[in-house]
Amino acid sequence: MPSEKIKLEKVKSEIDAESENPTVLKTEMEELDKKYIHLLQMQKVKALEVYNSTASQNISERKKYATMIFRLTVGWTIAIFFVIILNGFNLYCFYISDKVLITLITTTTINFLGFFLLVTKYLFNTKETESGLPFNDSENLKK
Repeated sequence: MPSEKIKLEKVKSEIDAESENPTVLKTEMEELDKKYIHLLQMQKVKALEVYNSTASQNISERKKYATMIFRLTVGWTIAIFFVIILNGFNLYCFYISDKVLITLITTTTINFLGFFLLVTKYLFNTKETESGLPFNDSENLKK
């Protein structure tokens, strides 16, 4: 206990001596500011690394799903084309009345296009901050 008391008194005397000397306090504050800025920059680097890995994953997923959506669109167009051809030339005894054919083509195409727009808007959503970074760093970019 007495040694701890001596240590505490020594620290207290150092603090008192430093408080009388403003240049020491100023240099300590500058060092703390430098450490804070360094830590802030490291956090931004980590955030950018996560952002980049997420962006690269999104790009690969977008390519995959864009190909699938394109194939589905082409398949749907071919299916509608064959229904029209089969009905128009009465092939294989295939006949649908005009009202049913118009209803079938119109409603299913509208539903399909709605689905297509929904998926593409979700996949290719590009909302970002003003600077394009995952955090607002516009003030630091101006400096």
